[in-house]
Amino acid sequence: MASSAQKIDLLTATQQSWAGGLAGHHGTTYTVVIQCTDTTVVPDTLWIGETIYSKIDIKPKDSAIRKYDKKMRAYTYTLNAYESYNDMKQLYVYSGQQQPGDNTKQHMRHYDGEALVSYKYKGKHYSYIVKKLTRLPALNYP
Repeated sequence: MASSAQKIDLLTATQQSWAGGLAGHHGTTYTVVIQCTDTTVVPDTLWIGETIYSKIDIKPKDSAIRKYDKKMRAYTYTLNAYESYNDMKQLYVYSGQQQPGDNTKQHMRHYDGEALVSYKYKGKHYSYIVKKLTRLPALNYP
């Protein structure tokens, strides 16, 4: 039974597109924050859609990813994934036709599907489905 196996709680799941810094440079930042009271739960992978965006390697005293909340008696994990594109390089190889492997038109500005967090618990792998990533306002850098 999947519901009895869930050892984590979702706190937030966001996505934020961005553009700028360099001409044609854009991307999306994904952040998923989970909490678990069992110290043997260790998240290891974050999927956005069908793509693995982050292989999580948590070191024993890594406070950037894992924090302990004394009040809640729980660990909070902040899982980040990033994608970054530069459309300007396509301008320099333009031949009038879309080149094989030119994925410029397929780059996502936002994602409307589900995400997945996989984690280990007592030597077995489990997964948690993130049903929706809340879209934050886009960032535009100079």
